Amino acid sequence: MHPLTGCENGKGWNFGDAPCISEIYSILEGIEAVDYVADVEIRYFEGRKL
Repeated sequence: MHPLTGCENGKGWNFGDAPCISEIYSILEGIEAVDYVADVEIRYFEGRKL
């Protein structure tokens, strides 16, 4: 989830872009101990949902 080295390609996200929910699911489900991801929520620092 690191902004410079995260993302599936390992090159991070573009400046100002938030990762897509589908990317988050993919990253989490790629963890060996994770079988299922029920829900993902992204928030800005101010607490607003994307």
